[in-house]
Amino acid sequence: MRRSCLLWMVVAVCVAVTPFAWRKFRDMRLEAEFQEQIRLARAEGIPTTAAEFAATIKPASREENAAPFYRLLKERRPKGLLGHSDFLDLLFRPNPQIIQRAKGIVAANQETIKLLEEASSRPRCWFDRDWSEGFALLFPEFAHMKEASRLLWTRGSIAAAEGRVADAIQDAWRMHRVARHAGEEPVMIGRLVMIAIHVMALEALARWGFQSGNPRYAEELERMAKSLPPVDRKAEQSAELFAYLIAFEMERSSKGPRLLGVDEPDFLEKLKALRLNPALGKVQYVRAFRRLWAALDLPEGQRSPEFKSALNQIAAALEHFPMVSQLTAHLVPEELEMQSRAGEVARVVYLAAARALRDPASRRKPDLSGLVSPYDKSPVRYSYDGTRMTIEVRTGPSSSKVVSIPPLSATP
Repeated sequence: MRRSCLLWMVVAVCVAVTPFAWRKFRDMRLEAEFQEQIRLARAEGIPTTAAEFAATIKPASREENAAPFYRLLKERRPKGLLGHSDFLDLLFRPNPQIIQRAKGIVAANQETIKLLEEASSRPRCWFDRDWSEGFALLFPEFAHMKEASRLLWTRGSIAAAEGRVADAIQDAWRMHRVARHAGEEPVMIGRLVMIAIHVMALEALARWGFQSGNPRYAEELERMAKSLPPVDRKAEQSAELFAYLIAFEMERSSKGPRLLGVDEPDFLEKLKALRLNPALGKVQYVRAFRRLWAALDLPEGQRSPEFKSALNQIAAALEHFPMVSQLTAHLVPEELEMQSRAGEVARVVYLAAARALRDPASRRKPDLSGLVSPYDKSPVRYSYDGTRMTIEVRTGPSSSKVVSIPPLSATP
């Protein structure tokens, strides 16, 4: 009898322990697989930690670094910037009243402009950020750089309206250098701000050239468009892997919602989370990101479907991290591809504008040979009706970038 009871006790213990032992074995296996995926990712050149990513950014000396000046912009935000209609008046219908008003804005923001002049004279921009914050890291400088660049746009437009071509061109190149500084860190938000400020500078030169007919603007426009940095898709994505891994750990902590800036899960969501497997999700995410990384090297026609498939796998992995998935629910593969191509599209658009602005004959029929869409290599479309030129570049299956100079809302 005693022997039988002992046997049943052993059986009961085995039944009770087996699920825990299996779970422990599963977790050990997934951890080993995760470490192998991390090893492969690192071998493929993907930063897997904040320290590895920081090591890809070259430090700048105090003398060459523009970052301290941009950080001061927070305390010197531009005051009284021109609205859209007023700015169009300054560009295409300049009159003493609007020029005087614009000069008042420039005079009221001299300290901000001096910061931009100092910053744009530096060759480097190194913010020395704490990348270990992952998605919690903020980039306030980028918004301030973009906003303050409108002051250079305004001052340059005053100079163009008054016929001071050299001064206008100098401010356009200052905007260009601010843009390059914004793109120095290999993060997507910095690249997008870089493109936005670049487009401001290019657009300014194109509009000044259209309004004045002075070929010097066309020459500088062509030079600036050619100087735009090439797209580096891997650099744009290089901060993603380690930032997501940090976010996964944040979600698993008791302070997850506060750290990630998302809503606290309700009782039902907490029950659903019990069925999730974060260890498996990490393995799936790293494997999917490695696939995305490899897709970035493919030619245009092959890249898009592979990129989309990798993003779908990433979305499946993120199902194990419902808080993190809230942060990325807005990401659409087609939009990511279009964002990545934005700089290439701007280059083509404004090279076409530069060729059209060389002289009156070119304005009617410019030589656009060699200028094609970075999306499908289709030719650039151009039209001129005597008062407005329009440039169209394909950006996707059913989308195009259309730039009109002057814009449809203005009449020269």
